[in-house]
Parts: sequence; C-alpha cells; structure tokens
Amino acid sequence: MRNKRCGRSEPFYGLTVAGANRRILKDNKRFLAKFDVVIQRLKQRLVSAKGVVQCYVSPCLECDLNGNARKKLLNRVSAVLPNCVLVDNPLLQRCIQGTVCEKHGDRPLVSEPCIVDLDGTDGRLVNRKKWLAAYDHCELRFYWEPWMNCIGKTFIDPTLRICKIP
Repeated sequence: MRNKRCGRSEPFYGLTVAGANRRILKDNKRFLAKFDVVIQRLKQRLVSAKGVVQCYVSPCLECDLNGNARKKLLNRVSAVLPNCVLVDNPLLQRCIQGTVCEKHGDRPLVSEPCIVDLDGTDGRLVNRKKWLAAYDHCELRFYWEPWMNCIGKTFIDPTLRICKIP
C-alpha cells in the first residue's frame, strides 16, 4: 500500500493505510471476501503439498496497519490455517505478542521467536557470517539482493515477474 505496488489481484489494491485500517476494523464484507480468497488459495496449496510442510504466514508484508487491524487479519488467517505459525511483520511498530516477529534489514531489533530478512539491504554489502551469527536465535534468516525482487528500471507486478539469476 505504502508504495502503491499492490496489483489488482491483491486485497489491498487501491487502498491507503487509513482506508485499509477502516475496512478491516469495520468488517467490510467486500474487502474481507477478497482477503479470504487469498487465504483459501494458500490453504489449497498447502493441502496439495507433498511431504512435510512447516507453514509461517503473515497477512501483511512490511505492514503499516495498526495493531488492532493486524490482530483481526491474524485471527482470520488462524481460523482457516490453524496449523500455520502466525507471523507479524510491522514496518515500524512493535510485533503483536504471541506471534513470530519478522523484521527486515541488517540490524533488526528482534527477540525470540523471530524471523529476520535482509530485504531492502543488499546482502553483498553485509558481513553474512556476522549477520547470521547475530541472529542465530531466530527461527528463519533470509538473505536478499536487489535482483531477487526483479528490481530494474520499471516496476513489474509480482504476479508477472520472471526472475533469472544474473
């Protein structure tokens, strides 16, 4: 929402943060129906998965929504995907207690349980060994470089991206 990069297929398409907060907190049926479609699609993918799957799910990436709106979305996800680990990924706010806290960058402030991701910080410029050691208490640690988002001269809708390793 913040970057106006949501595609037409995404529930937050065309919404501001304030508008999304209002729709979620007022139980807007149209918004929640679109959100539920995404949850059901994920549920179907998990049901059809082969082998053992550990699911971590966050309803909003680098989320600007307020805590009450995030809680409502997390509860909605949990009702459909009770075996998934709930992840809260607020951009600037504190994580909701009882979730795995996900933060991005090379020096995120997190405590267990946590997920860290270099997203937005070019991993080639980070001492990976030190970074991994600093966050060895986290459940997941993700490496990132700009090419991983197909970042080029023009924005490409995530559903249309075809990334190739440079």
